[in-house]
Order: sequence, then C-alpha cells, then structure tokens
Amino acid sequence: MIRREDRRWGAVIATVLGLFFLFRLSTAEALSTSVRVLLDEANQVEVRVVSGTYRWSDEARVTTNAGDGTIWKGILRGKTITVTGPQTVPAATGTLTLEAVGTGEHIFEVNGKKYRGDLRLVPLLDKSTPTMAMINVVDVEQYLAGVVGMEMGYSAPPEALKAQAVASRSYVLYQCARRTSYRYDVSNTTLSQVYRGVEAEQPQIIAAVQQTRGQVLTMDGQVIEALFHSNAGGRTESAVNVWTNDVPYLRSVESPTDSYAEVLSAQTALAYRWNKTLSVDQLSQKARAVTGSDLGTVTAVKVTSVSPAGRVMRAELVGTKSTLTIGRSQIGAIFNTPSLYWGLPANPTGNQSATSSATWSAINSTGVAVPIAVPVTVLGAGGPVTVGATGAVIHSGGMAALNGNPAGNSTSHPTGSPLNATIHAAAGNLTITGNGYGHGVGMSQWGAMGMAKNGKTYIDILHHYYNGNSLQGRLRITGAASNPWK
Repeated sequence: MIRREDRRWGAVIATVLGLFFLFRLSTAEALSTSVRVLLDEANQVEVRVVSGTYRWSDEARVTTNAGDGTIWKGILRGKTITVTGPQTVPAATGTLTLEAVGTGEHIFEVNGKKYRGDLRLVPLLDKSTPTMAMINVVDVEQYLAGVVGMEMGYSAPPEALKAQAVASRSYVLYQCARRTSYRYDVSNTTLSQVYRGVEAEQPQIIAAVQQTRGQVLTMDGQVIEALFHSNAGGRTESAVNVWTNDVPYLRSVESPTDSYAEVLSAQTALAYRWNKTLSVDQLSQKARAVTGSDLGTVTAVKVTSVSPAGRVMRAELVGTKSTLTIGRSQIGAIFNTPSLYWGLPANPTGNQSATSSATWSAINSTGVAVPIAVPVTVLGAGGPVTVGATGAVIHSGGMAALNGNPAGNSTSHPTGSPLNATIHAAAGNLTITGNGYGHGVGMSQWGAMGMAKNGKTYIDILHHYYNGNSLQGRLRITGAASNPWK
C-alpha cells in the first residue's frame, strides 16, 4: 500500500519536468482518449494473443492476422524490427503495431504480463545503443483499472479509491495533452503511475473507476496535474518548495489523517513515522561523492532552513576538516530518507497545545532522553521559542528533537520562522527521525484513506488536498453529475 515513488528524489524531478503547463481537455475528450504507456525497452520481446482478434500492421498498413493463442517474437536487428510467428510479418524499419480488430475482449501478453488494447513496437534508433520500445495503447478507463489498485492498494476504503481514480485520471490526461509529440505519454513505473494491466484489475478497483468515469479535476476549465504521494506526515508541501513553481492547487494543507498508516501494521506505520541511521563513515563517503568536497569525518548535521510546512530546505554538514552548506536536492541525494520532513516529535499531531501536564523528553547529543517539563524555552533561529506555546519541535542547543506524546492536543504542525536543529553523531552513527513518505505534494494517499475511514467522500478528499477552499470556486470536478464546489 505504500506508494514507492517520488521518494527517489531525482526520479521524481524527472516526472515533473514541465509540471506547470496547463491544457484544456473537455469531458468528451477525456472519455475517448487513449493512453500510450511505455511497458519496457529491450532488443526482443515475446507476445501472445490471449483473447480477441488482432493483426500486425506497419506504417504502410501492410497487415498480418493474429488470432487467439498465437505467439510472436519480435527482434530489433540493426534498424529493422522482425516479427516471427505462425505467419510471415514483413520486416519494418518503423513502428509495428499489434492492433485489436472487431468487437469483444482484446487482451495480449508481453513477457508474461497481460494488457488490454494495442501494442506498438517502436525502434529507438536515436539512443547510444538502439533498442525497441514496447508501448501499450489503451483506453484511459481500462488503463485506470490497472493503476488505481497498484497506487493506493486494494484494501483502501471505497471513497479513497474513487479519489485516487479521479486524481490518476486527471494526472494521465494532463500528461497526454502535453506529450503529443512524444512517443509515449507515461511509463508503467513510479516515474509516472504504477500500471500492471489486467493483473491489477479487481472488482473494487473497477467499481471506483466506473463510478467516477470521465471525471477529472479542473481549474479554470483546465485539467490539473493532480500529483499525489504516499504519506504527508501530517502536512503536505507546496510545490514551490519542491520544484520552484507556485501552483494554486498544489499548496500546503494539514493532513492529520496520515496517521491512519499506523493502524494497519508496523510496516505501513513506517510511511508515517520513521528513523534512519547512518554510520559516520557512510555519511562522510556519500557527502564526498555527492558534493565533491572532502569534509573529513562528518560529525553533525545542522538544519538551517525548513519550509513553512516543516520540510528541510538547507542544512550544514559539519566535518572534521570543514563545514559545507547543502540544499534540498543534495540533502535528498546524501541522506535518501523517506521524506525531508525531519525532526518531528513522536506524536506529530500534538505540537501546538502541549500543556505542563504533558510528558516530554529531550534527546541529547549522546542519544540519552532527558525528561523535561513544558512549557520550555529553547533557542531557535529567531531567538528564544517556548515549546507548547508555538509548537516548536527542533532547536540548536545540542539536541536533536523534542519528543513526547501530549494527549488531546491540536492537529496543527509548526509553521513560521525556521528553527535550527543540530543532529549529532553518537557511537559512530547519526540517526534522523522523520515523518511522511514521498515529496509531500498534492494528495496524501494515506491521508485520503484516513479521511474516507472518518466518513469523508471522495469529493471531500479531493477538495481538501487540491486547495478547494482557497480557490474560490475555480476548482471543479468536470464530468461529475453536479458541481459540488460552488
């Protein structure tokens, strides 16, 4: 159920190049649009027709019939694709397509995986090593049936699945509109959306897709790029702090129901709250490889700037030879943490209204928990800050974080001026505590599931995560029976 994504920071950045271009797309177009999905790249492929009637067709429209159960092998030799099977298929220097003919259920199999729609074999001769792209051309609704369960998980509440269906439909149709000159629209991996074709289809997933058929999120009549991620850790991030572009529907919102991840299992709980330990040797070597600077042995990390939502933006690596300031991308490359939401307390829903009756502890530089009473004043970037009055959770006085479990507190997270934090190495290791999984932009999938469990509809979920309250009626679900956000 954990979305394995954008958590790989470099990969994510690649998926959002051109993130903020908008395209008009009517509901009618949405219903009729096919998606071109990159399945794989290789020099050869085995294809089996599972059901329905197909034919091989080249760019000159020379065709060869391919019926049920037939098996074909495609090979790229030089600049030519050769397909062998029960009948002779003329060799092609361009695209070869296995296309569905007539009515009925059309399914083919590529390297053991089943898909609906058509298959294109495209020679990629502009690469340093020529290869062949395998592209599934499939109706958008059939595509979503192979996506939604892979992205959110099959046991998610129905309303959360419907929210995922609308978000995924909006995301892919946005990509289709902006990639018309490309060979394909999306990949079948976390670089776009995870797509597994027929094997991912389940009754509850098909129902979520059908019940929202044709519905897309629009702002000012334009389909939005409805980004999503696994778990926001309590608060989503604004796109401007990840990719520098400020987008009205991708701004930070509270996400308290992210804690739903802790309900299911210890494994899923790691999407919400985690620790990561690195040896100083590992950290020093990685810092040298990423920055090109020899800092000696890294003994501490100072968080010098966080976003208003609380994610790390800048930090200092303190080494035995020198100190180096690094930005967000280098932080992600060096530490490779599930998110950049570092230093939150053990119960990140209880920051802003801690009382003197709550029990807190401070983790000192040797890793020892020292009990303290609140309110307590710590030194922040802008001067003394009283914890319990402002929700401050990280500071610079030789401590890594404030940890506690004050019951009954507000669900707000700390905002405002960034606070300094120093995380010291202890016993040769440096341990980072954090929350959330992924880039944090757009809809939190675990948050959506938590909202659904609390009785919210998919309309409520989408309205919340894509800033419906602040867009003054500009955000719509186009294609819905009625507009819910007037």
